[in-house]
Amino acid sequence: MNRISGIGLLLILMLSFWSVDCRQSIGNEKDHGEKAFVIIERTVLDGIYSASGMAAIPEGYLLACDDQQFLWQTDKSGRANREIAVSEKRFEVGENGRVSKKVKRDFESIASWKSGNQVNYFVFGSGSISEKRSYVAKLSWKKQLISEGEFRLKNFYEKLMDIAEIDVDHLNIEGSTILGDQLILFNRELGIVFWMDFKEFEAYWESGGENHCPEIQTKRFELPLAGTVQTGFSGASTANSKQVWFSASAEDTKNWIDDGPVAGSYIGWINHLTSDDIAEIQSYPVLNEAGEFTSDKIEAFSILDAKSEHPRVLAVTDSDGGVSEMLLLELR
Repeated sequence: MNRISGIGLLLILMLSFWSVDCRQSIGNEKDHGEKAFVIIERTVLDGIYSASGMAAIPEGYLLACDDQQFLWQTDKSGRANREIAVSEKRFEVGENGRVSKKVKRDFESIASWKSGNQVNYFVFGSGSISEKRSYVAKLSWKKQLISEGEFRLKNFYEKLMDIAEIDVDHLNIEGSTILGDQLILFNRELGIVFWMDFKEFEAYWESGGENHCPEIQTKRFELPLAGTVQTGFSGASTANSKQVWFSASAEDTKNWIDDGPVAGSYIGWINHLTSDDIAEIQSYPVLNEAGEFTSDKIEAFSILDAKSEHPRVLAVTDSDGGVSEMLLLELR
């Protein structure tokens, strides 16, 4: 084989590696170069532990905490000003109001949308390990946040596992957002992203899971390493009709469920996620105030400015037992 034909074969092999089918695919990650999201401000969220989901509300933010029985409403500075119960059930709690792993809802993400002048929110359980984590709650903003209730959507979470060909030990929904007319869900392990028609899901939830479960599609993406530790999706938000943002974090553990030492976090975005072409993924490391990989586990975020030359996001951390923090990040 001459040198030219050898180079040609190499190019064919490289293109084959990044090929995509319509049901599952591997995204292509760009080199982020020297850019990174840098922490420029840090706020302690007094009284809020294990923050895991975040969405903007008219007067501040709605936060979900994966092991507490209430959601939190905060002002724009992150000061908690109201607890919101979404379940009629009350759980036995331990230190700092934490609910046992055996019974907790494990609410991990929040997707928001507008219906007329009203803003609504779906809060998703992770679906991991236990059927008790397969609940989805709904809230709406009517001068203040009002709980519309919750339903256990067992069939829905089972369908997610079927379409991705995974079992309950590998399901862990950590991010949710709405992109155009599609509901997007991010699974922590294996870089799995799901999407489906949002109106179909909304009707399914309103029926308490009795209606037809929406059709679901999925792709897989290769996420960066933080040192030698693989990152996994931890949060999601939408910038525009063609671009969805995500956070990813790395914990040095034997599985994707247990907590462990944090090796780092990333923030990035995916262009043309739901198109038939290869979706393009780009990610940037999060650096602390000293310019080093942060040991903060970023669990959720809200986009403040996506169009700027230096985009900013507001993120919340899960300190696995300690008080959570709110971080202002800027891409530099």
